[in-house]
Amino acid sequence: MSSVTDRQLALRGGVVGLFLGLLCLVSGIASVVANDGNGLNSMNIVLGAVAMVANGVVITIAGSR
Repeated sequence: MSSVTDRQLALRGGVVGLFLGLLCLVSGIASVVANDGNGLNSMNIVLGAVAMVANGVVITIAGSR
């Protein structure tokens, strides 16, 4: 068996975080559209998803160095 390095784990974690953030972002945007732009909860979902995408990008970049 091959051992997984910390760098590979960080890279995988970043990619997973990025895709989860994109999935949440799409669902948040769909929620905003469905509510005609109204609703604080929909905007919170979108803002949280943007933060998840940003975190995924940062972790991916850190893991690739």
